[in-house]
Amino acid sequence: MIPKEEILKVLEEVKLKEFILSLAKGLDTEVGERGITLSGGERQRLALARVFLNKSKIIILDEATSALDNITEEFVMSNIIRHLADRTLIIIAHRLNTIRNVDKIYALKDAKVISSGTFDEMIENSPYFHELWNANRNEDARQCLIT
Repeated sequence: MIPKEEILKVLEEVKLKEFILSLAKGLDTEVGERGITLSGGERQRLALARVFLNKSKIIILDEATSALDNITEEFVMSNIIRHLADRTLIIIAHRLNTIRNVDKIYALKDAKVISSGTFDEMIENSPYFHELWNANRNEDARQCLIT
């Protein structure tokens, strides 16, 4: 059994602690099959909290923060990188800001790795990644205008 204090600490790292504690039964609240009563972002953050508590050595995150706003995503991603630093972490992301602080990035095109390196190396040396980054930033700007 995981101590309540550890659960609350992890919920804080994914910005769910206040929300969970505001529920009628707190940590004992049933959220329905597959978290049906939660929003997409809440489900993603709850799944990440479970990853933090799990001791798997290899973790694959596929669009794990896609339903989060940019501010929450940045907060949660910094905690993912920090909390899971001792494990092998593979992150699949289309929002490139998500992977800005990882050790190594692989850019794929037509199912082939066409470049790899740190974020700065990729911006500097990979025209394809640079193009993706600019398109991504423009999309983020449009999202900010829409919301």
